[in-house]
Amino acid sequence: MRIAGFLVIALLAFSVFSSAETYVVAHFPYGGGWGTRLLISNSSPTNAVSVELDYFNQAGQAASVPLDSGTGQVQTVIVPPNGTFTISSDPAQRFGTNPVVTTWATATTAAGQPVNILELFDFAPSSTSANLIGSAVGAASTAPGQSFRFPIVVNGTTRYTASMAIANPSATAATITLNLLDNTGAVKATSTVPLQPKSQTAVNVPGIAAFAPFFSGTALFTGSVGVCSNVPIGFVALGAEQSSAVPSSNVLYSASVTTDYHCN
Repeated sequence: MRIAGFLVIALLAFSVFSSAETYVVAHFPYGGGWGTRLLISNSSPTNAVSVELDYFNQAGQAASVPLDSGTGQVQTVIVPPNGTFTISSDPAQRFGTNPVVTTWATATTAAGQPVNILELFDFAPSSTSANLIGSAVGAASTAPGQSFRFPIVVNGTTRYTASMAIANPSATAATITLNLLDNTGAVKATSTVPLQPKSQTAVNVPGIAAFAPFFSGTALFTGSVGVCSNVPIGFVALGAEQSSAVPSSNVLYSASVTTDYHCN
C-alpha cells in the first residue's frame, strides 16, 4: 500500500490447523527502495523446528521471491532450540530500476511446534545513499480472526495517515466489511472488500472511496476502523506521518490491533 506516494507494508498473522501450525506473513514486498526481513524464533529449549515458507503473489499464485539466500517459491529452514533464523529479501532488488513487488507467504511447522515471527520493513529513498534508511518499522504477529479494530489519525500538520494489509489464507472467499468510526464511536461510513482464497490486498484508509469525504480537508480526524470478515483472515495495520528528516519520506509506526470489535 502507498502512504503519501510511498509503500507501507503490513505484517503477519498466524492461524493454527489440526495437523500443523500455519502462520501468515501478510505482506512481503521488495524493490522500489523497500526491503523485508523475517525473524523466526523457536522458544523450545530442546527441539529444533522445521519451518516451510510458501510464497504467493497478491492473486494467490505461487511466486518466486528473490532472497539473500537465493530465489524460490518454497523454502524450508531449521530453527535450532532457543534459536532465531533470519530471512531477508535480496538487497540488490532494493535499488535501481527494480519496481516494488508485493508478495506474501505462509509459514508452516509441525503441530505442537509453534514459532514467533517478527517482520521488519525499511525504505531508502532513491535520492539518498543506499545505507541511509528513511523509514523503518517492525511488528509482531497477531492471531487471525474475523473481527479487528485499530485506531487511526488522518491529516493534521504532519499529514498523519493509516493503512492496512489483509491476507486470506483459506480456501474460502472472504467478504470483509470495513467500518469507519469517529472519536465518539459512531459509524460514519462502511466499505466492503472481497478477497479470493489465497489472495492478499493492501489498503490506504484515506483512499477508500466511502471514507474519503471525511478526510477531504486538513483538519485532524481521530477515530478507528472496525474490520469484520466471514472467514478468518490475517490482518495488520500501520500508520505514518510526514518525515522532516528525510525529504519525501515518512515516519512509520505500527498500530495497535485488537480483536474486541463487535461485528453484529
